[in-house]
Amino acid sequence: MAAGVSSRPAPQVLEAVLERLTYVNEETGYTVARVATVRGSDLMTVVGALLGAQPGESLRMRGWWSSHAQYGRQFEVMSCSTVLPATIQGIIATNTP
Repeated sequence: MAAGVSSRPAPQVLEAVLERLTYVNEETGYTVARVATVRGSDLMTVVGALLGAQPGESLRMRGWWSSHAQYGRQFEVMSCSTVLPATIQGIIATNTP
């Protein structure tokens, strides 16, 4: 392998709704959270910097799937952005308590 070339695959994109924050380190921004996707009914674990993300927000995350020896399959977030609702129904849902 050439110097400086990573063996890690290209990042993947995961779009999901943040359901709950399990752990947040206020100093570093490191977060463990549970998210829901449209593909499955089970919540998935995401880890990494999710600065400012709040439950109920739709997120677009880039990163990698990994398997933690103790906690199982999780998505390691490299970058994260909030996805704004694309429909009137989504805007209403976002702004309704």
